[in-house]
Amino acid sequence: AINNQLLESYEQTIRGWIEVMDVRHHETRDHTARVTAMTVELAKLLGIDDKDQLQQIERGAILHDIGKIGTPDAVLLKPGKLDADEWAVMVQHPQIAHDILARIDFLCPCIDIPFCHHEKWDGSGYPQGLKGEEIPLAARIFPVIDVWDALIHPRVYKSAWPEVDVLVYIENQSGTHFDPAVVRVFLDNYERIKRASPV
Repeated sequence: AINNQLLESYEQTIRGWIEVMDVRHHETRDHTARVTAMTVELAKLLGIDDKDQLQQIERGAILHDIGKIGTPDAVLLKPGKLDADEWAVMVQHPQIAHDILARIDFLCPCIDIPFCHHEKWDGSGYPQGLKGEEIPLAARIFPVIDVWDALIHPRVYKSAWPEVDVLVYIENQSGTHFDPAVVRVFLDNYERIKRASPV
């Protein structure tokens, strides 16, 4: 019973962090709920069925942008394109996430997505420049969903894209931005994955 109470306290803390992010950055709550549910569904379709692994993927997706808590509002909420100096600040958020989560035993196992979800299959991502299967699997699954969500919904810096254009873009980024195997499963099961979203 004590362990269950402790676990629930941890989960409440995670949800509280996301509420803090939402107060600051109005896209976060619905975005987080969508990408978390869809990422877990895609992970299952890719053959991940271990309960603990799925739970870590879920927590990692929930916390994927926690590092942005260290990003100034002038950068985070800027309409339009970031300049070079602003971009240099923005790309620090995965490292900030790592530095926060690595110190928390309960959350350290879910660090792959917050730390590595901006890595790219061709090695051109950040912060480490990982390539191909050097990128943890969870961090290869999540970006397909994250980019889909960012494109299909309006953001402070862009209008929403038509759904067909989003799917074409994701297909075209297979093998450069995204793991081709993940893209294939995403596109083959797109309607099912989309239905997993609660919002």
